[in-house]
Amino acid sequence: MYNDLDDELLDDDAFHDECCSEALSFEEFLQRIGKTSDAAKQEYSEFMLWFEAMCVQMGIKNIHKALFCRKICSLLKNERSIDLKRVWCLCLSDHSDFLFEKQQELSDNDYMEYRIMQCYYLKEDIDNLLERLKSESLCNQQFDQISKSISFSNETFLNIDVERLYKVVTEGIGLKGKHLKDNMIYACDKISHSAELSQIAPVVLYSLFTRYNKKMSDTGGFIPNFKAVIGFRNYIIDENNGKNQDSYMEHIIIYQGMCSFFSDCDRTLCDVAFANMSNLVKNDNMNWYEFPLFKKPLLIELEDNFFTCFPNGLDDNPAFLSDDVSVEDMIAFEEYYDSRLGANEHILRHVREYLSKDNEPAEQYIRMIELNETNQCMKIIHDIIEKSDVKPENIKPEMSNIVNAAIMEETLANVNDRMKKEMLDFIPIISDNLN
Repeated sequence: MYNDLDDELLDDDAFHDECCSEALSFEEFLQRIGKTSDAAKQEYSEFMLWFEAMCVQMGIKNIHKALFCRKICSLLKNERSIDLKRVWCLCLSDHSDFLFEKQQELSDNDYMEYRIMQCYYLKEDIDNLLERLKSESLCNQQFDQISKSISFSNETFLNIDVERLYKVVTEGIGLKGKHLKDNMIYACDKISHSAELSQIAPVVLYSLFTRYNKKMSDTGGFIPNFKAVIGFRNYIIDENNGKNQDSYMEHIIIYQGMCSFFSDCDRTLCDVAFANMSNLVKNDNMNWYEFPLFKKPLLIELEDNFFTCFPNGLDDNPAFLSDDVSVEDMIAFEEYYDSRLGANEHILRHVREYLSKDNEPAEQYIRMIELNETNQCMKIIHDIIEKSDVKPENIKPEMSNIVNAAIMEETLANVNDRMKKEMLDFIPIISDNLN
């Protein structure tokens, strides 16, 4: 169905911009943000004073990210202050890692400049997260109200150039049919005279052109049920047979084309409406980087983002540090040793399956962090080997140190996954009273 959308629909520079991570010198950073070195240092000092005050208020003595996340979740159950919400946002920003990394000498000029830069980006992340939560919460409420109370009147709420839209639909999307134009005229007239539908015209028309393309093209006098048009539809997104994913990509392209046609639309509201109308935003088989203008719901975006409670990497793995194990050993173990065992004997596969079902190893390790007893992690490793389907005979004596470090790394990854889920479960609470 999709050919090439009209150039006017793809003429936004954002479609062509490449996302890149640019390493700036401190001087370039200051120039970019328009601040003097003294002003940036002052803002850093003020932020650190706030952070330290929050640690005291929260009763945190051990500044470890896993404990920090757990504590904020505990406190948010009973308190909803904006400062606690900002701490929640802080934990979900990867720019917060400098707060939890093993500190170098603060007198080192390069290290301080690194911290000042990370602090600036962290503050931006916190503000952006809060603003996203606020706007999405409002838009979700707005779309819910629209869905429940679609009305029509003689008043015109939106002027639609049907002739131009028809040209875009036929030449860009590739829809044809002897009844298409008449059905479009009718649908656009109804949308333009609806106080509710006119607010989300791009998603209404997107839905008509994708879900009802045959009826729009071939059925004379087609009268859409607009409540169904913007209703939820479940697509099979976990399978990729090539054809279905191409079809889903067309959905996004057509939707974005309609947003470009209605350039004055409330894009945040329309994106929220699109996300509420189907499960397509959860499609991991889609190359989403090709659609930089489309914003997924923040929850899904955060689920996809990198998150770790252990910003020091392998240096946070006590089993790795305690034995003579190298990074190369860890890579070689998974890629060359473990993967060559029989399909049902892979050590890490059984470890991951066990950890996905049992939360005790993760909770046990968090308690060890709290008590500063992570050097006792071998107990966790032995329990995992004993309780999972790992076959001890597959652990050769000369490989035991590497296996221990690899199992501990899987445990830390499981702590990350569980903590992230626990954090994201609080999105409704964080959104509450932001409006």
